[in-house]
Amino acid sequence: MRYTGKDIQNRFYELAMAIFRFDFTQYLKERSKELYGIHLIMNKSRQAVDCNIFFGDIIPTLTSEIKQRGLLSVIAAYRVDADKELALPNIKADLLMLSDTLLDADEKILMALLTHELCHMVIDSKISHDLRIEQDARSEGEKVRTFTRYAKNGPNEHDCYHTDEWFALLYVACDKLAHAYNNLYANHQDATESALRYDSLEEPMQNVQWKK
Repeated sequence: MRYTGKDIQNRFYELAMAIFRFDFTQYLKERSKELYGIHLIMNKSRQAVDCNIFFGDIIPTLTSEIKQRGLLSVIAAYRVDADKELALPNIKADLLMLSDTLLDADEKILMALLTHELCHMVIDSKISHDLRIEQDARSEGEKVRTFTRYAKNGPNEHDCYHTDEWFALLYVACDKLAHAYNNLYANHQDATESALRYDSLEEPMQNVQWKK
């Protein structure tokens, strides 16, 4: 793997502050919970077949619960209050799940996909943040959605995580990402397409009004 658990944790916390202007450590403290990094182990067909904890306390029942609940079939995921979904007595936990694909990716893809997962975290946790979602972001987010497998009338239209609200937030977050890490991204479009690398229909995102 190109990155250690500490590398991922530090980048995730860094992005939370750089893009959303909130302290991730404080979020965990205020809600009396821990964040666990889960490494999804892929086979030669690029399917997740096992997992282990790559940051956070080692809890054997955590990985066994993830496997039993069928949560391995993802490239990446963020689950708020995973303890409510899994049988984890006396533990309050969020999970950041990343596959071999991402842990071996270059930094441009990794940072964009971590931003993708942060958008899920922000919506699902209902945490306060500094990004403003104006009507233009909602309109442009809907356009971005049409280039993904979550497009209206597409195969994953009714996915409960990749909603219009989420696409609007991602649109704004990727503008911030492109400016904060202009050494990695050429522009807003580049950052957004990187964040949707594993969800897009592999078509150029045309007719979207990108921020400068």
